[in-house]
Order: sequence, then C-alpha cells, then structure tokens
Amino acid sequence: MALYYSNDPTFSTKTFVADTAVPAAKTTYTYSIDDTVMTGDTLYLRFFPYDLAAEGSSKLIDVDSVVISGATTG
Repeated sequence: MALYYSNDPTFSTKTFVADTAVPAAKTTYTYSIDDTVMTGDTLYLRFFPYDLAAEGSSKLIDVDSVVISGATTG
C-alpha cells in the first residue's frame, strides 16, 4: 500500500508518505506528516492498495479509524 497526501483535491501535486506491505491480518500503522495546514485548507489522504504477487483486478484495503493530530499555533 502506498500513502500520499496533498492540499490539492486533484492530487496533481502530492507528497509521498509511505510504502508498506499490506498484511493479511488487521494491523495498526503510524505515519508522520510534517506539513502545515492553514485555517480553511483541507488535507487529503490517498491510499493506493496493490499486491504485485496477486492475480486479478481486486486490490482491497480497509482503512478504519484514521486519526489525524497535530499542534496549533497563532
């Protein structure tokens, strides 16, 4: 699974976060994003599931309980 983020909903500009093998069992991951999201802006996350060893077109992941946290200033 690859993870990217962007402030652009079209993802024409994006930032790579991680490339992680998707396990068969439920697993918790923690990633750090060092960026500033200004008041009124939106942070978009995009997960790309893939499995190079699998045949067929089904590439599924279950993204559950996403927590985004940070600090505020100003």
